[in-house]
Amino acid sequence: MSLFTAGIDARAALVSIEGAISSRSYLLSTVTWYARQRLPAFLAQHAGDPALEYVLARVRELAGPAEPPPAALLRWLDEGREVAPLQDIEGFIWDEACGDGILQGHIFPDALGALRRWRAAGVHRHAFASGSAHWQAQFFRHCPEGDLSGLFGRHFDLAVGSKSAATSYRAIAAALHLPPREICFFSDTPRELLAARSAGLSAVQVIRDAIAADERFPQIHSFDEVASLPIRYAAE
Repeated sequence: MSLFTAGIDARAALVSIEGAISSRSYLLSTVTWYARQRLPAFLAQHAGDPALEYVLARVRELAGPAEPPPAALLRWLDEGREVAPLQDIEGFIWDEACGDGILQGHIFPDALGALRRWRAAGVHRHAFASGSAHWQAQFFRHCPEGDLSGLFGRHFDLAVGSKSAATSYRAIAAALHLPPREICFFSDTPRELLAARSAGLSAVQVIRDAIAADERFPQIHSFDEVASLPIRYAAE
């Protein structure tokens, strides 16, 4: 399917970070790898910090008494789990790494161009990722291109629910005070797109790298294919 003249009409864009506007391989090989290497020392150095202790209490609730928080956090990282307290601690580590100049954010050039065009046109732009809302903002604040945090209106995270649950997208629409049909969600992951569409959002698959196309959804290979919103899609 390709962009054409009719089919989907949306006023606001909701973008997944992982794999859609930012490199999934970078997030895994750099951001997640660094978090795993830094985690044990970070927990030891910041023991007693009220914010960290609050998050560790939530880790204990989820992991149970048999598994110490450091072990649970490392296991969740290795399993790629979407667990809110893990994302919070990754955010703490990210803040530290950005402050020290160790890590930077990443955005695909075509996505950056689209977000800038949408901002200039007064289009609402929001992000939804498994990383905490704070982490998302910091991720885009420390990019090689400069501070890109102003490109986004709202950042949504696991506090609204899983990215694979329709209820999460209904909650986002309610938070934005928009009918679901007026929001278009961009992601590379079919299960997320299906959940968004089940909630009434329009859903477009972003094809990056070796991602398999899912013909249930309109597809783009670059955000250069989306000039502005409202956007309309149809099969050729």
